[in-house]
Amino acid sequence: MGQPYDELLALQQALVKHLADTGIIDTDEFKREVGEFRKQMNLPDEDNPLAFLDDNVVKHGAAAPERAAGKTRKILIVDNVALIRNLIKNALMPHGDYLFVEAEDGREGVELFKRERPDMVLMDIEMGRTSGLEALKEIREVDKKTPVIIMTGNATPEYVSTAVKHGMTDFLAKPLEVDRILNLIGKFLK
Repeated sequence: MGQPYDELLALQQALVKHLADTGIIDTDEFKREVGEFRKQMNLPDEDNPLAFLDDNVVKHGAAAPERAAGKTRKILIVDNVALIRNLIKNALMPHGDYLFVEAEDGREGVELFKRERPDMVLMDIEMGRTSGLEALKEIREVDKKTPVIIMTGNATPEYVSTAVKHGMTDFLAKPLEVDRILNLIGKFLK
């Protein structure tokens, strides 16, 4: 329907997913209520309009499901803000077959990178225990080829220069733009 609609839908989905993940709303009850609302409004049935609530995220410490050969792409999202992680996931899900692994800080991101070996990393710079720059340096000690996209709301020349020295593949300025994320994924996950 267009970019503003897609972004609004991604935001709505991220908020609902966050409320479900934190236990504020019950997923099954919410699905029933949405189904009832759709009937009352005489909206056409969809196969699964709430598919975004289905668990396709690898939680911390969980084993990744088997990936279809050459089809599913695993993306590690490292950001201390759950809403940002959810926005990214919900924006990307309609555009490809992705498995998301998420971490809240650089230390956890490095550990998940070593264990999960994602196809791409989207990582914030400013986080808790270990910054994105420190994590980037550690990831590059393990793997020099996997695309690591740094996300920041503070793209100063110093940050960018340091990130380039540590092996950053590219960067995304916050607030994030869905089209830019999709372009980078298309560019680096051919």
